[in-house]
Amino acid sequence: MQKFDEFMNDVQEDMRHAKIEKYWKKYGKQSVFALTVILGAAVAHTLYKNHQSKLNLETSKKFIAAQNFIASNNLNDAITIFKDLSESGTGFYKVLSLFSQAGSLLKKATQESTAEAVLIFQKIENDTKIDKMYRELAEILRFGHEINILTNSDKALDVIRLRLDSLIKEKGTWYYLALELKGVILHKVAAYSDAADVFLTLAQDKDTPNALKLRAQLMTQVLASKLSILKKK
Repeated sequence: MQKFDEFMNDVQEDMRHAKIEKYWKKYGKQSVFALTVILGAAVAHTLYKNHQSKLNLETSKKFIAAQNFIASNNLNDAITIFKDLSESGTGFYKVLSLFSQAGSLLKKATQESTAEAVLIFQKIENDTKIDKMYRELAEILRFGHEINILTNSDKALDVIRLRLDSLIKEKGTWYYLALELKGVILHKVAAYSDAADVFLTLAQDKDTPNALKLRAQLMTQVLASKLSILKKK
């Protein structure tokens, strides 16, 4: 535990004002939505700058319009555009629109919209015409949502964890997201020591994306507190 204690000393000062547990409870759905929207904005902007075909330029303008609707919290209009692009768009915009539609539906946070978002993720996962990388992303995003709503005794968590272990072993594009979700499951089932190891690995890996690294630091702090309390009992 010496390595763990040394790391905690380093991050303690930065984390002292964070409302960590509150953040953790909120972050699940928000991170899924943020990832789909950020992914969409980045790719749309890149394609727009690179001046693709006239059709793609028109599509990118529609996509950016949908992003603007999201920025103004006009989710229904954004979802309408994304749905249209997912059915009539070309190339990557078709896939991107599915992700963005699902993210916007999750942000609405109703039972009906959430169920619809999960179905969209499953649609992406099962479409073999879509690149494996994006099918795996849809799978991970669906896992992120399901982990958030499953009880800690639900056997479905074991199934998700096994699949995450496979993705982690492959060390593919979504390695860091898969590892984070594994840590989330371990935390959920009260395997705090194992969860701490996962989040510590993420926090100390120089290649971990910055936003994910911050979440890992926050969870390391949460788990340090839990382990300390349990040790005293």
